[in-house]
Amino acid sequence: MTDDNPVNAHLNAYASGSAQVFQAARDQFVVDRDLHIYLHNGVRVTRRTVSAPADVECPYPGLAAFESEQAKWFFGRDRLVAELVGKVGHQLDEPGMQAVIAPSGAGKSSLLRAGLIPAVAQGALPVRGSAQWPQVYLTPTARPMPALANSLAALTRLPPEHVWRVLHARPAAAGALVATEMRRQSAAVPLVIVDQFEELFTMCANPAERVAFVDALTSLSPRGTTGPPAALVVFGIRADFYAAGFDLPSVRAALQDVPVLVPEMSESELRDAIVCPAQLEHLDFADDLVELLLRDLGTGCATDGYPAHRLPMLAYALRATWQTRHGHTLTVAGYRATGGIAGAIATAAQRTFTRLSSTEQDIARRMFLRLVRIGDEDVRRLLPTDELLAAFPGKQAHPVLAAFTANRLLTQRENTVEISHEALLRAWPTLRKWLDEDRAGNLVRQDIEDAATGWIRDKRSNSVLYRGNRLTAARDWAAQPNHGLSHTGHAFLAASVRQFKRGKRIRRATIALLVVLTVVASVVAGYALDKRDEAEFNEMVAASAELMKIDSTLAAQMYVAARHYGHSVHLDSALVTSQNAPLATVLFTNYGNNEQLGFSALAHSPTTDLVAATDTTTKLYLWSGPPGPPTVVPLGGQARREPGVLAERRPACRRPRRRDVPGMGHHEPGDSDTGREAGARGAGRPGGHGVRRAGTLSRHRRAGRQRPLVGLGRPGRTEPDQRRAGRCAGRHPHHGHQPGRRSPGVRRRRHRAPLGRVGSATRHPDRAAEAAGRRTRARPGVQPGRPGTRGRHHGR
Repeated sequence: MTDDNPVNAHLNAYASGSAQVFQAARDQFVVDRDLHIYLHNGVRVTRRTVSAPADVECPYPGLAAFESEQAKWFFGRDRLVAELVGKVGHQLDEPGMQAVIAPSGAGKSSLLRAGLIPAVAQGALPVRGSAQWPQVYLTPTARPMPALANSLAALTRLPPEHVWRVLHARPAAAGALVATEMRRQSAAVPLVIVDQFEELFTMCANPAERVAFVDALTSLSPRGTTGPPAALVVFGIRADFYAAGFDLPSVRAALQDVPVLVPEMSESELRDAIVCPAQLEHLDFADDLVELLLRDLGTGCATDGYPAHRLPMLAYALRATWQTRHGHTLTVAGYRATGGIAGAIATAAQRTFTRLSSTEQDIARRMFLRLVRIGDEDVRRLLPTDELLAAFPGKQAHPVLAAFTANRLLTQRENTVEISHEALLRAWPTLRKWLDEDRAGNLVRQDIEDAATGWIRDKRSNSVLYRGNRLTAARDWAAQPNHGLSHTGHAFLAASVRQFKRGKRIRRATIALLVVLTVVASVVAGYALDKRDEAEFNEMVAASAELMKIDSTLAAQMYVAARHYGHSVHLDSALVTSQNAPLATVLFTNYGNNEQLGFSALAHSPTTDLVAATDTTTKLYLWSGPPGPPTVVPLGGQARREPGVLAERRPACRRPRRRDVPGMGHHEPGDSDTGREAGARGAGRPGGHGVRRAGTLSRHRRAGRQRPLVGLGRPGRTEPDQRRAGRCAGRHPHHGHQPGRRSPGVRRRRHRAPLGRVGSATRHPDRAAEAAGRRTRARPGVQPGRPGTRGRHHGR
């Protein structure tokens, strides 16, 4: 019978022999397509139900949210749907995004999918023709801008690549793009719904992309403008991400401007949500089952309300009870068999897990870990189905995914898969154990998987590979057994290691090349220094050999200095030769004595060490014995002030004649003017030219020259002018031998001692310096007065 009212029926039975006859204990009746029979044999009553074929659709979605196609089963939110429709319609006059805020599990997604979308499609907006306005529904995912571009491309019927280029270049151009296309096609104002808005913070790791996504949404319905917007924008966000939304100005304005809050359902709304879907499917509830459900949920006079996260548990418990129904009746026994509201999810998940093989259980563990984003608060994550399955070899993951999807623990939409509700993360102890047993390792695995996904998306670019400490930590973690890394993660990590080793080889080769270049440069520099020293050595030896003809003392010093640069047979021979050459010895210097005037003439005794000199102050200076201060003897007359030279002692080239100098005898008849000048006139008569007898050292003064040849003495150096003075004295035309040549047996002796200013060099230093500059020409690169310098007499 097909009548819904109970129909009385009578059963007559006959039996023969040992057969037993049962009598109906009470009236028999038929409900819809189920036949319920109660029989008793006088001892007990037996109930038997003959059910109709199980082609009835379950009106309870379980952990998943209601879809728009399931709107006929969506009860208990009529008032909230009407409020939301009114707020959305208000955007037509005052544009601005509309926010829907709700705690996790309160039914936010069901309100948008099964409440708002069907209501607008049924013409609930106060605009004629609004029932035909296009609608798009999306979630941000890890790449919010591509997701929005694809949705707007479907809305405007433009190529996704074109929409993506526009949004990528200028996100705020989304409003103009949609408005232009909508006006061209029709006068419709589309509805854009963004659910799971919190994914913008939990899944998108690029702050710039977050801002661009919000800018694009804001341009669709800009706040503060007049007239219909380009689109009606509604977004749903979890209440615990309310503070995160305040970091984005446009989102903050929407959150502050009268958002729609999803509160707990009242008891009457809960009854409607439980009973009304069953009545549409001709389902019946056993006695007291509805009260038991409400009590387990947490409603009643003794409580302030049920926890919001338990509403998905109620939906799943109802679905599990429907699966164990008795015909078309949901029974208390069937409800208790599911574990009730508190244990229905865990029972179903564990039952599904235990039916898998050991290999499939390991795949399930790795699969669920990839579907959870681990952080301060663990949340589910949406993954492309191909990406999730690619982490496992072959098709081993396909039956695992199908088993959990059939029990509504996982939800597949088009090409994506996710955990049906985050209540599973709290309700299934096994999953909680997987998440907590190696949380640090799971974080490393999650980072590697995310990086591997970006690596594949960027066409395996080397720029996103791990390096440095990050690679070291990832390799250490991957070395542990049972890490659960996917094949994509393995490939990414292997590519990172190869890149690291390649870079290491390049660095080693670079360092080796730099070392080789450094060694080569050092060798070349050393060779250049050796050649420079060799050139200086050869130059010094050549200069010493040339100077040996003129000044043996300076030549000997230069030979000694050259010995520090190198060795040669010629240099050793020259050193021996210079040791046998006559060297000059300085008897007295006038270093630092400003009162002592220059010497005008001097003479040397051929038989003793006595040396005499006169100056322009009518004084006679005598030296005898070792070098030291002279003995001063006053003389009569007035001498012309004339600069002098240093006193030196030389062996005589030939025996000189007597002088009118104390201790030197008298002049013999026939003496030349030279002897008399030095002994008599030269010491006290102006214009004297000094001693001209051979074997003495005199200051040489050429005719017409106003300044004498005076050197500016410095400690430890022999000045060019002093050497020139010695050379001039040795080449004087009155010596009796050829100019510039030494007589045999002559030995010059000089001692390197501190020399000072004498004569006009002390009293007129500027003139002395000018005279020295005119008379001395030094070799380029060699300072005058140093080894290697040859003083030359100008005008010679």
